[in-house]
Amino acid sequence: MVSDKPKIVCVIPARLKSTRLENKPLVDIGGKPLIRHTYENIAKFKSIDKVIIAADDERVINAVHDFGGEAVLTPVELTSGSDRVAHVCREIAADIIVNVQCDEPFLKEAMINTGLAPFLAGAQVGMGSLKTRLDSVDALFDPNVVKVVTDN
Repeated sequence: MVSDKPKIVCVIPARLKSTRLENKPLVDIGGKPLIRHTYENIAKFKSIDKVIIAADDERVINAVHDFGGEAVLTPVELTSGSDRVAHVCREIAADIIVNVQCDEPFLKEAMINTGLAPFLAGAQVGMGSLKTRLDSVDALFDPNVVKVVTDN
C-alpha cells in the first residue's frame, strides 16, 4: 500500500560553542545531556518520521551516538542553526524539514503540528515559523527572546 503521507524529518542544530551558553548541547540535566532530552522528546511525536542532530563538534556527535541517536557533523564555519539544518538537508530524503532548537526539550507536539498544518494541507509555502504573543514586558526587552513583528 502506497502512502500519501509526506516524510517529515526533524533536524536539531546543536552548536557546542554557543555564545550565550557554552557547551549548551552537553549541559547535564538530571543525568542526561540537554540534546538527549530534546531528541527523545521530538522522537516521540507521531508526526515526525526521523530525528537528526546537526552538530559542529565530535563531542556532540559522540554523545548522540552514545544514546542511540543519529547525528551529522557539520562544518564549524556555519554560523547559524539554519545553516546547519540546510547543510544536513542536502543529504537526506524528506518532504518536510522541521527545525527544532537543541534547547527546546519541552516543545509540545501540538506546536509542531500547528506549524506543519499549512504544509500538510497543500498550501504553497516554502517555509514557516511559529510565533506567540509575548506574555511580559520583561520578555519584550530580553535580548534572548526572539521577536516577530507582524502588521495587519
